[in-house]
Amino acid sequence: MTTPHQPAGWGTPPPSQKPDAPKSRPFKAGFLGCFGVLAAIIIIIVAVAVLASSGSKTTAGTHTVVYDVTGTGATHSADLTLEGEDGTVQQNDQPVPWTYTRKASSGDFLYVSAQNKGSGDITCTITVDGAQLKTSTSSGEFAICQADGSL
Repeated sequence: MTTPHQPAGWGTPPPSQKPDAPKSRPFKAGFLGCFGVLAAIIIIIVAVAVLASSGSKTTAGTHTVVYDVTGTGATHSADLTLEGEDGTVQQNDQPVPWTYTRKASSGDFLYVSAQNKGSGDITCTITVDGAQLKTSTSSGEFAICQADGSL
């Protein structure tokens, strides 16, 4: 039924045309989906970084550090410089082989050097909790070996 001011078929779609479906908002769903994926990636990266740092050579807490100086040939003594628990220490004319044990915490700097007072080889080694951290060897009269690192 039509009214005098409304043409026939007014308000109803022609039979070949369907009414417009409500428009979806793919941007909103896509944005929220991307945000969720991004958050998951960030969480995974942080978790991997934490696990990787816990698998490093040393862990938090106190560690036993051993400085060793050894020699061959006519190496019987050496002048030493080392990083002790209370700072840098120098010791002259120390008999070789020589060993010094200290405690250290994560982040501490470790250092030992020795100058050969004779001829032959001289070797400096740093060991942390039984695992060798660094070693170096020098040869000849007045040769200097040096080993350093950080926990």
